[in-house]
Amino acid sequence: MLAQRRLADIARERGRTIEAGLLISNPPYGERLDAYDLGEIYEALAAACRRFRGWRAGFLVGSPILEEVFARTIGRPRIKKPLANANLRAYFYLYEL
Repeated sequence: MLAQRRLADIARERGRTIEAGLLISNPPYGERLDAYDLGEIYEALAAACRRFRGWRAGFLVGSPILEEVFARTIGRPRIKKPLANANLRAYFYLYEL
C-alpha cells in the first residue's frame, strides 16, 4: 500500500496490519538549518524508525549528520550515495531497520 503520511502517525499504528515496508523521507535541510536543528530533526527520525524493525528507510538529506545520529541507535546505512540537489550537496541513505 502506498501512502503519504507523517512518520509519527504511522509509528503509532504499527502492529495493526502492516508488518514490513519502506519508508522514504526528504526531511527539511538547507542553508537555513544549523547543525543543532538538524540533530534534533534526525534524533526524532531515529526514534520513530526504531518502531519499524524489519523495515527499510531511505532519506534524502543535505548533511552527513544523519549518518552520525543513526549510527548511535540504528546502525550503518546499507547504501550511502552523495548527490547534488540544485546547488546544494545532498546524500541518500538507505537503512535496514
